[in-house]
Amino acid sequence: MKEKSINRDILVKRAGLLSAVRSFFNEKGYTEIDAPCITPWPTMDSNIDSIPVTIKNLNKQTKKFFLHTSPEHSMKKLLASGSGDIYFLGKVYRDGEITDLHNPEFTMAEWYKTNADYFDIMDETEDLVNFCLNSLNLPLKIHYGHYEIDFEKPWERISVKKIFWNKGQIDLDKCMDISGIREAALKLSVHFNKHDDWDTIFSRIFIDNIEHELGFSRPCFVYDYPSKKPLMAAYKESDKNYVQRAELFIAGMELANGYTELTDYKELLKRFEHEKKLKPEDFPIDYDLIEALKSGMPQCSGIALGIDRLLMTLLDKKNIKEVIPFPLENYF
Repeated sequence: MKEKSINRDILVKRAGLLSAVRSFFNEKGYTEIDAPCITPWPTMDSNIDSIPVTIKNLNKQTKKFFLHTSPEHSMKKLLASGSGDIYFLGKVYRDGEITDLHNPEFTMAEWYKTNADYFDIMDETEDLVNFCLNSLNLPLKIHYGHYEIDFEKPWERISVKKIFWNKGQIDLDKCMDISGIREAALKLSVHFNKHDDWDTIFSRIFIDNIEHELGFSRPCFVYDYPSKKPLMAAYKESDKNYVQRAELFIAGMELANGYTELTDYKELLKRFEHEKKLKPEDFPIDYDLIEALKSGMPQCSGIALGIDRLLMTLLDKKNIKEVIPFPLENYF
């Protein structure tokens, strides 16, 4: 095993950050929930891989389960049962992700606010991070590498549509089919293969040309993503080509992903069935979640924030293993 690089000061800062997150939500009247890490259902997001685990009962019978990639399903079932505003702070797991910004096991804060939309949850994310800065006795202006990032509210907010226009005068409304997104990629000199689908090409444009430039002067929310990849976000009422989704970027890193939640169970089932076809094997659909939405889930908005990446930003660290006591990379 490689020598650990984490030190006591980082351990103390990490503990302080976790404590601050809990204090913020507890003071706002949220209920902390203890979501199960082992679940019968893998993520239906075709861009994320769940980690399978085999569980054996007393009769030596085995069954395949999965480590959760997010507590989203569990939390939405609780919301449908009347839990009110809830938050989760703990470990989540994703396979195939070991980089400077990824560890297969990482810490996430995820919360759901009732009677709220994605603009409300953006506001609350700003409040949470500033609360944490204050709790850790850190200034609102943080040095990250050669940059000074100003966390004072309000943070920058820009739509995906405006970003594409600013980047190359590309009208995203005209890129909603495969020929349109290919034309946009060619205009921005983004390489793609002839068999790549719409989402693959869009993601390559965003990652190669946009993501690494965001959030260096102040944190930046990018919102109103195309509905080609809707996840569990509600459509924009004014235009179903887009969904009410927002992502937070700081110093070129994505730190949070949230949206106004879809509450239409028929639409959610349709999306799950579509994603299932994109998976390499026969993944089960979480019909319990469909039934929960069918029984009635309140209007709400939710967001998931990566605690390790936030700590990286606050402490000017470039590799996630610098802020995790036992990164899995050490054992490879």
